[in-house]
Amino acid sequence: MLPLTLLKWKSRDVSPKSHSLLIDFNQIHVRNLFLFCFALSISRQYFGENINCQIDGHRVSQSFLDTKCFINGTLTNFSGVEEPIIPVLYHDYYQWVSIVMLLLAISFHLPFRLWSKNINCYVQELTIQKVEKSEYDRVFNVITASKGNGVFWKIWT
Repeated sequence: MLPLTLLKWKSRDVSPKSHSLLIDFNQIHVRNLFLFCFALSISRQYFGENINCQIDGHRVSQSFLDTKCFINGTLTNFSGVEEPIIPVLYHDYYQWVSIVMLLLAISFHLPFRLWSKNINCYVQELTIQKVEKSEYDRVFNVITASKGNGVFWKIWT
């Protein structure tokens, strides 16, 4: 007789749930939050007013100055006015933030995709493969021991 778990998986209307609510939250909502922040920051950087780095009277190459402004925050100094009304204005916007947001979104999405592909192959192997009666207990032990901890490959082999 097949274990109850395998019967559920073999039925057409019940699909196995191979992940929890926390994994769903991390994979879907956190990834989407990072992608939304990435879209906001990239729209500010490429479609809004760009940060132009320039310095007067110094012999510094423009590429060095652009690299420094890309990594560090910038400031606006109102020079040429004897007594400026507005003090030095600091812009704490770093242009590399959008790249980090995209990498964070990928780092939340990629491990889940790899794990999901691996677990789906495992479930297909259990449901499609014809199991001998002598193997029922072993298959049932693999399913129950690996439930929720992701170590099925250690037990199965």
